[in-house]
Amino acid sequence: MRGAVQIASTIGQITVMSAPAIVEMAGLGSFADGVHAMGWTIIVLMPITTAICVLSVPERPITDYRPLPKTAAFSALREKDALRAILPPDFLIGVSQGVTGGLFLFFFQHKLGFSDTASIILLIYFMAGLVGVPIWVSLGNRIGKHRALQSSCMWSAGGL
Repeated sequence: MRGAVQIASTIGQITVMSAPAIVEMAGLGSFADGVHAMGWTIIVLMPITTAICVLSVPERPITDYRPLPKTAAFSALREKDALRAILPPDFLIGVSQGVTGGLFLFFFQHKLGFSDTASIILLIYFMAGLVGVPIWVSLGNRIGKHRALQSSCMWSAGGL
């Protein structure tokens, strides 16, 4: 299934990010208690989800395995245009997602004044991402993955 990794990742993010919202909406504690609940959610679910993956995803038998020497890996970086082209954008996308996630709560709580509902807004943000996965997969099928990635980066940059 195309997009399965993104869907699973987004579901995991929603699960963890919903902890503060649930704690606050249920009156079980403060935002700080919700952040602690995020950590406990990860601690509890990590072994469970790891076991599910290990037990449900079969390994293909390796018939011809030869370890790749480090020099060959660095040579590939020098020689393969496609590899050099994808690594910088992949790095920048990861950094942008980390910065956005880190600044989101600060911005909504302290700058926009949504102190009581910031975690709920963050949950909605991630749920919108889950809804968007099939849209981007469909676009990738229609215009190609390269163009779809470019479009999603421009959309993300414009939206932020």
